[in-house]
Amino acid sequence: MKRDDNTMEQIGKKTKIELTWTGNDGWVLRGGGVCIATDLIMDDPIRIRKSCVSIEEFAPALDALFLSHEHSDHFHENTCLDLLEQSACLFVVPFSCAKKAEALGIPEERRMIVRPGEHFEIKGMQVQAIRAIHGHIGGSIYEGASTSDCGYVFTIGGRRIYQPGDTVLLQEHQEQIRKIDIMFVSPTKHNTWVKQSEEAIRLIG
Repeated sequence: MKRDDNTMEQIGKKTKIELTWTGNDGWVLRGGGVCIATDLIMDDPIRIRKSCVSIEEFAPALDALFLSHEHSDHFHENTCLDLLEQSACLFVVPFSCAKKAEALGIPEERRMIVRPGEHFEIKGMQVQAIRAIHGHIGGSIYEGASTSDCGYVFTIGGRRIYQPGDTVLLQEHQEQIRKIDIMFVSPTKHNTWVKQSEEAIRLIG
């Protein structure tokens, strides 16, 4: 989608669910009366290209930003500070990132600290936090990985959407992905990697 297509004005109007990829692991999802985003990194010198939408376009409508882990290309400090000013969104933060959220100045009333396995609801949208364990090259586990990092399963418009975050493929993922409709796959060499991504896609069928 191009920035000049008025993308955000049309989100949720044509279909039950609309997904907008903003780059890296960043997504904006809207449907069923809710607008959420995951792991946004908007304006930053490390980006190769600008996002197809600007933060000003979706911030007023954003209900919640879901964060998977503390790395700055996912829990992006400047993006979060911009959303603090430009939106009233809730920040859904894994327990592993609680100290970072507090240090960044996200007010307690706008923080929801979650742990893997928890179920909760935001504006009628059902959410399940799924354990994520950060990978490394060759399918190994990153030495700084936390067992409290999270991916998320969202139920929007009658469909289950899975955002794994940065993780290797775990047994609990294999059980979950048999029940979902949409999954974001990250076949990078330091996470799910190619062979595990192929296995996840096979399980989804």
